[in-house]
Amino acid sequence: MGIGPAEHMAGGEGDVARQRLAQERRDLAKDCPFGCYARPIKLADGSTDVMTWAAGIAPRSGSAYALAPGENYRLQLKFPLSYPSEPPLVSFVPPVFHTNVWADSGLVCLSLLLDAGHHGGTVRSCWSPLLSLKEILLALQSLLDEPNPASVANAEACELLRKSGVSAYTARVKSEAAAYPARLARYMAALAVSPAAAAAAAKL
Repeated sequence: MGIGPAEHMAGGEGDVARQRLAQERRDLAKDCPFGCYARPIKLADGSTDVMTWAAGIAPRSGSAYALAPGENYRLQLKFPLSYPSEPPLVSFVPPVFHTNVWADSGLVCLSLLLDAGHHGGTVRSCWSPLLSLKEILLALQSLLDEPNPASVANAEACELLRKSGVSAYTARVKSEAAAYPARLARYMAALAVSPAAAAAAAKL
């Protein structure tokens, strides 16, 4: 199997990250949360980009984000060469409606995934190099049903939760969840054309 551009680093840069990610992949193959997956992406030339992973999470039972059986929310994890000293950037692709997910990029705002340099130190970092990918997937599952208005990414979602309450927020989430499969299909079709087309489709 070929390796992607992220593999070709001078002087062994990123070796620790790649070794850790290889171990994480083996661990997930043995013990992955129910309804979830995470694996390095395949590039157009058939090689693997070990520093960029595709993932999916299934909402917990009874979640307002519930999807049809077998369906899940798609994510992208981009690992820095300094991983695991620094956390990955995690994004929902396409974005989901949530107080802690940026509406334009799908980037997740979660203290678990912040290092000390994020937000000028205004958001407390809970990142630890000891955190496993399994724990990250479980944290993302929990985040869906545990919006945090104190760590705002989506102003519209936060305003709805604060002013109209949990019931109105939950109703909007259920409506968005019902529309998600169609949005995902549009996103994936656009991604087959180009990343730029996918980015535009994610905003629809």
